[in-house]
Amino acid sequence: KREWNDTLIHYYGLVMAVDAKAQLSHAESWLAKHENNPALLLCLGRLSLRAGLWGKARGYLEASIGAGHLAEAYNELGHLLDKLGESEEALLCYREGLRNTPGCEQTVEVKISAAELEHHKTPTLLASSS
Repeated sequence: KREWNDTLIHYYGLVMAVDAKAQLSHAESWLAKHENNPALLLCLGRLSLRAGLWGKARGYLEASIGAGHLAEAYNELGHLLDKLGESEEALLCYREGLRNTPGCEQTVEVKISAAELEHHKTPTLLASSS
């Protein structure tokens, strides 16, 4: 109550309480003071998932991404979209999540020509200049 701590909020979103809806309701009370906090929004997204509230979960996860581009939020949203049958959107989320994970930056560029695609050739790999 006295001091905000993103790490504790992160763990609160991982705790498997008996009543996920009550846990979610309690965490939503923190929104008044921390409405754009990416860790809190991720926590709320996870709790909403656990409570089976897909639309609410999606909203919180998208808000978390908008507030801080957390790789974990992309991952959770990817899982939700997969569950909802939105496979292409899920793949985009997984890809963005990896891009936002330290150490997973793109290091190799894949360059595929139309001719290579037509003839099912192995794409040419070029070392990135970064």
